[in-house]
Amino acid sequence: MLAWEAPIRVVGGVGWVIPNAEELAQYASQAEERLEAGLAAHASALEGIEVVKSAMHGGAAAVLLEAAVGAALLVVGTRGHGGFVGLLLASVSAQCAHHAPCPLVIVPAAAG
Repeated sequence: MLAWEAPIRVVGGVGWVIPNAEELAQYASQAEERLEAGLAAHASALEGIEVVKSAMHGGAAAVLLEAAVGAALLVVGTRGHGGFVGLLLASVSAQCAHHAPCPLVIVPAAAG
């Protein structure tokens, strides 16, 4: 699963522009392409595993938590941001840990 959000542009420091339908369709297409590329890069490791692909519009934590409703298990990765940066970022794995509607596994980033 890949979650994506469309950028909101700030105009003149006082307002913002929300993407139109055409731009949203373009972002959705780019998300699908990114998902396909990611899966292709790991094709050998995924051989024999049923993969259900989905690129959803929305924040990562919200999309994952919605998809986890009724699931047997939710598995998320973590990049391991710690210290001050970790406090500033809305950690997807932390949000899932606090709100998952099913058992959760958090897989740490590979060392090195």
